[in-house]
Amino acid sequence: MTALREYARDAGIPERAGDVGLRPPSAEEALDIARAALVRPAGPELVDAVWEHARWIPHAVCMALFRVATSDGRDLRLCIERRVRPVSRASNAVWTARLAELLPGLHPLAELVDGGRAWWFPADRALPGAHRLHDPLRIRRLLAPCEAFAALSIRRHRSRLTLLRYKPAQRAVLRLEIAVRDADGRRSRVPLAARALAPRRAQRVLAARARCRASAALGARLIAQEDRSGLLIEEWLDGRVCGPDDFSGAHDAGRMLAELHAEPAPGPTSTLDGAEFLDLFEVERALWTRARRMAARPALAPVAPCWIHGDVHPDQVLRRTAGSTALLDWDALRAGDPAEDLASWWADALAAGASADRVLALLLEGYASGGGEAPDRSRLRAWAARGLVQRAAASIRRLESGAVDRAARLLDLAEELTP
Repeated sequence: MTALREYARDAGIPERAGDVGLRPPSAEEALDIARAALVRPAGPELVDAVWEHARWIPHAVCMALFRVATSDGRDLRLCIERRVRPVSRASNAVWTARLAELLPGLHPLAELVDGGRAWWFPADRALPGAHRLHDPLRIRRLLAPCEAFAALSIRRHRSRLTLLRYKPAQRAVLRLEIAVRDADGRRSRVPLAARALAPRRAQRVLAARARCRASAALGARLIAQEDRSGLLIEEWLDGRVCGPDDFSGAHDAGRMLAELHAEPAPGPTSTLDGAEFLDLFEVERALWTRARRMAARPALAPVAPCWIHGDVHPDQVLRRTAGSTALLDWDALRAGDPAEDLASWWADALAAGASADRVLALLLEGYASGGGEAPDRSRLRAWAARGLVQRAAASIRRLESGAVDRAARLLDLAEELTP
C-alpha cells in the first residue's frame, strides 16, 4: 500500500522513437493547460505541480500525471493524455455533474484543442470505481450486507477516503476509513483498502482470487466488490511495507511463494516471449536489435501450471504488526511457471546492484522451508533475463531520465544470464 516511486523524467523520449505528437507537457505546461481548460472562473489558483507518473505506449498514447497544489489547500492529481488517434467519447451529464461536486471550482475533465484530454482524479473514465468510492451512500449499501459490518451501523458522512496510489487508466488504491457505531453506541473507524481497476481486469482478478485459496490465506481478504465498476474492497493489513530495494524479506517471500505454488491452477503457463516490449526499444536502434535477439530465443519446455503471484517484488511484502508477513497486490494472479515468481525477485536484486546471489540463496531457502522444490537454475536464469528486459522497457515506458543508459545496463545483465 505504497505511493508511486519518484523518478526524474525525460519528456523527450517519445520523440526519439518518432512520436513527436506524444511528447508530454512539463509541470509548468501542465499547469497552463489546467488553468485554461479545467479551472472555472471563480475556481482556485493552481500554485504548484510535481510530475508523479508517466506511461508511454509507442505510436499510441502518452499519459503524464501531476500532483497539483491549489490556493485553497487541496492536493489534487492532474492527468494530461495525448494520443496519436484521439478518442471521442460522448459526455455523461449526470456523471460530470456528480464529479463537479467533488471538485468545487473545477471542470472534472476536458477535451483539448490538440486532440488530447485532461482530467482530475477521480474523473478517470477507465476506472469508474474510483468515482463511486466517493459516494458515501453507495459505499454504505455495498458494505452493509458484509459479515464484518453485521453488528455495526455505518455513519456514511463521517467516513474518510485517502488516495495512496494512482496510475491513470490502470488502477487507483485508496485507504477507506468507515465510521461505525456498535450496538452500545460506541463509535470507531474500520480501515479498509479499496482498489479501482478497469472493470474487465477486475473481473479477471476476482475470478482468479475466487479459485485460488492461497490468495486469501497469504494476503488481504476481499470484503466487498462491485464487478461492473471494477471496485474491490479488502481488509486493511496493519504493518510495514518493505522498500523496493530492501531484500531482507527474501526468506519470507520464498516461503509464501512456496505455499502459493503448491496449489495447481488450470490453464497454460506464461511464456517467455519478449516481443511485447520491442516497440519501447525503438528509442535507440542498438537497444532494439539486442532486445529483438533476446526475444527470438527458444521457448522453455512447459511445466505443470500452478498459481503464481505474477508481480512479486520486495515492496509487495508486508511485515504485519502482529509479527506475521503477507503478500500484497494480487492483480496479476494467474496460472504460470513458479520460476517466474522466483526470478522476478532475483531480477530486482540484479537490477538494484544488490548481492544478487545471496538474495537468491535466501529466497530459495525460504522456498524450501515452505515445501517448495527449487526450479532448475537454467530456468530461473531464463526468467530472470526476461525480467531484466521487462525492467529495461519499463524504465523507458515511465520516461525516466537516463532510461536509455539504464536499459542498456539491464540488457547487459540479461545477456550475461543467457549468453
